[in-house]
Amino acid sequence: MKKIIFILCCLFFCFAKCKTKKNCHRTAKIRNDSGQSIIYAFLYHSVSDNSKCSLDGTEIKPGETYEWRQGKDCLENVYDNANWEFYLINPNQFVNEKYKEYACDSIPIKNLVLKHYVLTLDDLKNTNFTIAYP
Repeated sequence: MKKIIFILCCLFFCFAKCKTKKNCHRTAKIRNDSGQSIIYAFLYHSVSDNSKCSLDGTEIKPGETYEWRQGKDCLENVYDNANWEFYLINPNQFVNEKYKEYACDSIPIKNLVLKHYVLTLDDLKNTNFTIAYP
């Protein structure tokens, strides 16, 4: 019986800590303030070959805001020691196929890149986790 009470107490404190964490952002927003549609393209580096990349694209129409989520963890944890790298691409010249790997340096050659972002956690905090294009 003592073990069950101990386990329940541990679970309670674990979940209580998670729910009360301050400054936890689970999403970042990309707002399209331009007059044309754009493609938000998240950059994935190949696990087996770091010179290979793939892009996952989502269209954002003029005036729309896209909410992006990196799993279930807080972005403060995910990007504490890493950068959020993505491209905004003209949808008329977005040629990368989803999940197909290409040479990373070919991305700006094959696609019409409107803007390339490499953001730190401080960058995200300074923009209140909202990136406005243009």
